[in-house]
Amino acid sequence: MSIAEGLSTLDAVAAVVVCGITALAVFSGMIVRFKSPRPRAREESENYYESIDESGKQQRRRLGRLSDDATVELSIVVPA
Repeated sequence: MSIAEGLSTLDAVAAVVVCGITALAVFSGMIVRFKSPRPRAREESENYYESIDESGKQQRRRLGRLSDDATVELSIVVPA
């Protein structure tokens, strides 16, 4: 008796469906992995923002980092 003789038609269909779903999942994962955009290099200008001081003069200031000590209690950055 061979392996095919011991399986019913429903078992064979279920096995083919499971194999197909597995192959589709692997193929989809490969597509996402290789077609996803790569992170771009950061520009030095992204570390600065424009600010207007009390006298109305425009200044270029460096953005703070998470590791820096706090200088104000609240800071809001509005993207341009």
